[in-house]
Amino acid sequence: MQGSFGHLIKQDSLRTWWTGKGALRSPWFWFYTVFILLVVVGSVTVLSLSGYYEPLAPLFIAFGLPYMAFMIGYNLFFREWKNGTVSWWLTLPYPRYRLMTAKYLAALLQNLLIYMAILLATLLLAGYSMLLDDRYRLSDFGAALLKTVSWYGISLSIVPFMTVFGLLTAVVMSSRLKPLSPLFWIGFSITGNMATWMTAFYTDNTFWNQFGVTEPGGIVVPVWFQAAIVPVSLVLAALFLWLSARIVDRQLTM
Repeated sequence: MQGSFGHLIKQDSLRTWWTGKGALRSPWFWFYTVFILLVVVGSVTVLSLSGYYEPLAPLFIAFGLPYMAFMIGYNLFFREWKNGTVSWWLTLPYPRYRLMTAKYLAALLQNLLIYMAILLATLLLAGYSMLLDDRYRLSDFGAALLKTVSWYGISLSIVPFMTVFGLLTAVVMSSRLKPLSPLFWIGFSITGNMATWMTAFYTDNTFWNQFGVTEPGGIVVPVWFQAAIVPVSLVLAALFLWLSARIVDRQLTM
């Protein structure tokens, strides 16, 4: 199975995290991971015991996660160019569309795993802080669970598009179409920030209510938007993936 399509996806995923200079092989990665974990847990402990910690405060992270999805897609392709392996990659016995699809699926898999890890961390911190703070009951955690899953679900729904948008931007940057790249970076800055395109759903101007932390208020996302965003994201992802393959086939500079 060394030359299989699935192997391409596996290799792109492992190279980022495990093989070669992958992040998980670096002792510094684990050092800073443990350091940050200790700082976060310590801060949450102190603030919760003092009654100052808001369990759903980390939901603001969801606003920036689409940026992460873009950069993972971007780096996965641009790394071939940076490492000088793009010529080898193009000689693999697959159509350009399948090569780009393998890159896309590997980036999408990485994004999904990171999303799940952040979602789990948010819920664990919320539960831990509520155990320490007498203001909260078990029913409060249930409400926090629903709101957290909803928020990250909305953020996750545009990941298929943002991931391939990053791939397409990297392809354009490496092709004869590079003069168009500023337009792609402008698009990235607009579409990647949930706060940009969800402003219409704000029901008040209170800072915390904008994150849905307190009731009433917050952001009320209409059902039609929740129903439409996933298929729209998937359709745009398919279109951008096809466009990426066409540019690789016809416009890539060697």
